Amino acid sequence: MKLRTFLPVFRLIPFSFILKLLETIKSRKFKSYANYGEDALLHGVFKRLNINPKEERWSYIDLGAWRPISDSNTYFLYKKGLHGTAVEPNSDLQILWQVCRPKDTFLNVACNVGEEKIATFYKFGVAGQSSTLDSDFAVSVARLNPGIVKSELDVQTWTLERIIAHHRQLNKGNFILDIDIEGIDFKVIMSYNFATNPRPSIILIETFELTNKLKLSEVEAFMITNGYHKIGGSVITTCFIDIQNTSLQEKVNNAFLH
Repeated sequence: MKLRTFLPVFRLIPFSFILKLLETIKSRKFKSYANYGEDALLHGVFKRLNINPKEERWSYIDLGAWRPISDSNTYFLYKKGLHGTAVEPNSDLQILWQVCRPKDTFLNVACNVGEEKIATFYKFGVAGQSSTLDSDFAVSVARLNPGIVKSELDVQTWTLERIIAHHRQLNKGNFILDIDIEGIDFKVIMSYNFATNPRPSIILIETFELTNKLKLSEVEAFMITNGYHKIGGSVITTCFIDIQNTSLQEKVNNAFLH
C-alpha cells in the first residue's frame, strides 16, 4: 500500500500529539560517553531504583577523571544537572574541564595512600591516557605501546579521605565514587576506613589492570565486608552499592537482593 493512502489519516492526528510522541522517543534514547558503557550502567541503576539523581541532589567524585566528555563515566550526570569533583593530576587537562564542565570542582592532585607528598607521575602521550603513579604499571604500559612518549611529572598527592572530605564540604547528599587511577585502584579503596568516614552510595572501580596483584574476588570480599553489594559491571569496571545506606535500603532490597 502506498504512502499517500495514509496521508489523510496523518492529517487527522493533532500536531501536539506528534510533538509529544517525538519528545518521548527522544527522552528514552540514552547516549553513552563512557568507554565501556559505565554511564549506561549507572543510568540503569537509577531507573531500577526509581531515583531522580538531580531532584535528590546526588553528586560524584571522578577519581582519575582524565577527559571531561569523551570516555567519561560522569559526563552524562553533568548533563543531567549534577555536579561534583574531578580529581586529575595531569594539569594540561584543567583548562578543558573548566571550559567543558565549569560547574565541577577540579582538583589537580593525585590520589594515593599513606603520607601526602610530592610524587612522580608517569604521563603517556599528549592525551595522557593510562598515566599513573605506579611505576610497575608504567613499565607495563610502555612495554605494550612501543614508541609512546613517557614523561615524568612531580605531582601533589592527597589521600582518599581528604578528597572525599573536601567534596563533602560542598555536597552533602548521596554521592558516587568513580575510581580509575591506573594500577593503584585496589590499594586506594582498601586503605579507606568506611566505618569512620563518609560512605559513597555507589562505587565504580576499575577491576581490570595490567599489573593486577590482587584478585577481583578479594576486592569483592572487602566491599561485602564493608556493607556493599555488587550490582553489575562492564568489561573493565565493577559497580557496588551501599546496602547500609538508610535512604537506599528499601529500594536496594527490592531491586537487587530479592
